[in-house]
Amino acid sequence: MAAGRVDLVIRTFDIALASCNRHDAEKALKALAVLEQSLNGEAFPELASSLLRLYRYCQDLLREGAFTEASEYLDVLHRAWVQVKKGKNGDPFIH
Repeated sequence: MAAGRVDLVIRTFDIALASCNRHDAEKALKALAVLEQSLNGEAFPELASSLLRLYRYCQDLLREGAFTEASEYLDVLHRAWVQVKKGKNGDPFIH
């Protein structure tokens, strides 16, 4: 079940990044709203708080039309989630 959630997060980042590349702020903002709603503040309060601030910053960037900058932040997070998934699948290179 947890691996399925990671896949959903990765796919949501895919949508956000593709939307940034197409300069589709509305769709990118929707993807960020989904990511924001998926945060678990009870289990990981510090992480959730940090991610929430970053998601909201990216939302502000998108509203300003700064698609490249928003995309750069989202790409870093996307790559981190891909690494999480690899670690869950037993990738020996992830510690």
